[in-house]
Amino acid sequence: MTEPRVAMITNIPSPYREETHVILNDKLDNNYRVYYCSMVEPNRLWKISDGNYNKTFLKKTIVKFKNKPIYLNLDIIKEMIDFNPDVIITAGFNPTMLLAFLWSKFRRKKHIAFTDGTLFSEERLSKIHKWVRKLVFRYTDAFIGASKKSLELYTSYSISDEKLFLSPLCVNNALYKQGSELPKKYDVIFSGQFIERKMPFFFIDVIKLANELITIKVILIGSGKLKEKMLNRLSELNIEYSYPGFIQQEHLPFIYGSAKILLFPTELDPWGVVANEALAVGLPVMTCENAGAANELIIHDFNGYVLPLDERIWAQHLINVLTDKTLYKKLSENALISVKEFNQINAVDGILCAINFVLE
Repeated sequence: MTEPRVAMITNIPSPYREETHVILNDKLDNNYRVYYCSMVEPNRLWKISDGNYNKTFLKKTIVKFKNKPIYLNLDIIKEMIDFNPDVIITAGFNPTMLLAFLWSKFRRKKHIAFTDGTLFSEERLSKIHKWVRKLVFRYTDAFIGASKKSLELYTSYSISDEKLFLSPLCVNNALYKQGSELPKKYDVIFSGQFIERKMPFFFIDVIKLANELITIKVILIGSGKLKEKMLNRLSELNIEYSYPGFIQQEHLPFIYGSAKILLFPTELDPWGVVANEALAVGLPVMTCENAGAANELIIHDFNGYVLPLDERIWAQHLINVLTDKTLYKKLSENALISVKEFNQINAVDGILCAINFVLE
């Protein structure tokens, strides 16, 4: 029996979905192709190894609306005609993906929506954005969410449970575990973009309070416009830190492995793959309710903490973890356990189940 032809339309390549694409391509007997709206985005510095799967980079066309870049790759229609997929999966609602959706309806093909959004991350959407989602969802055959919170988002649009499928965000757990036995040079790691949404100065305030009682050594990885302000602030407070810069994926397990705990404050993250990375190395994670991974991957008092955004509360929990070896050992061991179900096999299975469902 010939496997169905499946097209995935998404923004750019991302390291935590590359292996998923490779496995899907193999499972679907080379009848799977990913269409990217762009090779990179300005705020992403990833250098990703070229995965062995079918991919097409669309002709990059960007329009701006209220100073926000929006993909409009008109060649997506020609690509759909040439590939003639049985199933189209769209991972968003930019014009390129809406064109692919419209083509699927015109040609009576199956459409699957894919999101990592949550009720919290989409609560500020405009009426027009919500209207577009309602319209697309009305004619969509199945729905894939990157988290249980994503499935709750679909449910809020009155999507029936039988059409919902989970494809968790994950990292290569085996690769990251290589860093779990390394000696700890640092106490705390900050990993992410140096932007306001990631709350870097809240992070520094927590370190400042904890550093008044115990000496804290910090390592920061990432990049962003607030880099100089962050580093200057750490220096002003006489906090010992290391900044090796932006770290590519293959080196991340060893950087995480040099620290004891990840602090992950955020104003908004639909998920937060940094939590997967840290837990897979055996690092407890401290975060807040604004992270999609909170209470789903990061479990309070099991493999880390989900705390209100109060610097003193965070500082006290940080001190407790760093000074209580028994507590740290428990959280670290649970970190490795908790991340196991967030793996590529489950990610692929969720997508394949959705494909099989729409083709039954």
